[in-house]
Amino acid sequence: MTLNGIKSAGLRNQFSDFYESMFKGRKFSKEISFLREEFIRFGNTKWGQSTIGFKDAKGLLADEKRFISKAEYARLYRLTHPKIEKMIEDGILVQRELKIGARTMRIIDTQKTQSPSESKGLLSGRQAASQLGLPLSVLQHLRETKVFHTRFRRGYESSWHIDDVELFLERGISLASIGELDTNLTTLEAAMRFKFKDAKTKADIVTAIFDGRLTPVGRLGSKLGSLLVDKVQLEDFALKKRSALNGNTYTLEQVSQLTGIYMMAVESAVDAGLLIGNTYDGNIRVPVISVELFNQSYIPLSKIAEKLGSLAQHLWRTCRTNHIEIISLQYKNGLGKQPILSKRDEQNLIEIYNQKVNEQAPKAKECPSYETIFQNYLFALDESNEYLPCLAGAPNKAAIAETCGFHRDVFYKNEAVKNLLESFIARHQDQTSTRPLTDIEGLNKFLDSLKKEQVQLLLTSSGRINKQGIAKAAGISRKVFDRHPDAMRLVNEFIESTTQVKP
Repeated sequence: MTLNGIKSAGLRNQFSDFYESMFKGRKFSKEISFLREEFIRFGNTKWGQSTIGFKDAKGLLADEKRFISKAEYARLYRLTHPKIEKMIEDGILVQRELKIGARTMRIIDTQKTQSPSESKGLLSGRQAASQLGLPLSVLQHLRETKVFHTRFRRGYESSWHIDDVELFLERGISLASIGELDTNLTTLEAAMRFKFKDAKTKADIVTAIFDGRLTPVGRLGSKLGSLLVDKVQLEDFALKKRSALNGNTYTLEQVSQLTGIYMMAVESAVDAGLLIGNTYDGNIRVPVISVELFNQSYIPLSKIAEKLGSLAQHLWRTCRTNHIEIISLQYKNGLGKQPILSKRDEQNLIEIYNQKVNEQAPKAKECPSYETIFQNYLFALDESNEYLPCLAGAPNKAAIAETCGFHRDVFYKNEAVKNLLESFIARHQDQTSTRPLTDIEGLNKFLDSLKKEQVQLLLTSSGRINKQGIAKAAGISRKVFDRHPDAMRLVNEFIESTTQVKP
């Protein structure tokens, strides 16, 4: 009997002549029933070209039946026909085809098919997302892309099984041990709040952690959302993803971050031909390849200055002196320019700058530091029993800096000078004989003198308190009434104590 001659998928029908002669009509058929069972087992496990009928399968356990029809498999595991077809398409079910006359019958090979797994129970989508510390939309995409693995089970395909969620969570938290959050790190949960066009890109961040493109350096708890990643690495990954979403182009802000060109000068770089700009939805976007070509050919002087510990203006002056060509990009508001240097001149500029620094080093050692100059200035004040020059009751830093021969910014950038100034002020806080009065002290003294002389406060022509006149008479700044709440409090207390009518 050839395969093409089969008229039925059933084992008994395929071997009907043999079956009838051996197991039917014989007086001793009952005595050889074991041969019948072995024949059925042969058809079930070895023959592979037939199904076992219900009557013949009574002696077999459910898990012993190797070849069964799709309908019987669906009844056995309570599966729908579309579910069966999807499982065959995904390779979960392995089927064989039997040619039965003019038609083809498909049967399921249970030995090569993955059996449904048992489940601990079900979770709602929100419960699964909460347990993992991820948005539900991200979790759904992870399942669609097979990053979140689901085992074959009975029931609806959209169900969230506790076993699958726990296995996925265990895979994730095993990537890192407990750590601590610092300024250079952020959590995966925070990364999920990045603004992207869809959940797919956020899911790609999670996928990158599982496939090694992003490396977690620790975790704060027992959820995937608590995984810690390096901010710089994450921002670089996110920047590339955003670029890919927009046709491999960058926004002007992203171009500024990647090239070092100031935001106000990026459009000038496009106009100068250093970058290629295309308009999308009314906004200028720069292709990735254009940014890469710029970084290969040019560098802002500000980047070199940062590396050398200098200022871009100083390097620009050096370039002009040594006839090194500079491209200047006009700021959008027209209030300044940014110098850009060709990469081929970068090393030349660095060598010239270092040579200049080495030549000036001996001279710099001979000059006293800002700290020494200011310390000598304060010593001279103490010797002459004088106080710092003041403006509106506070030390006049511009005047002090001019006397000392340096810029007033030294008081903000040089910690040693700043500490000397604060120490001098604290030391002379109670020495009113040499220290000028603050605005509040001057106002208080002026009001006390008015009380003693029984003179009322100055009023405007409309009957209001004349703040300008009071400030002038007291020798203080008019701004004290706006900057210090105590100033108006003193004035109001004076009015109440002298029974002067407050307008």
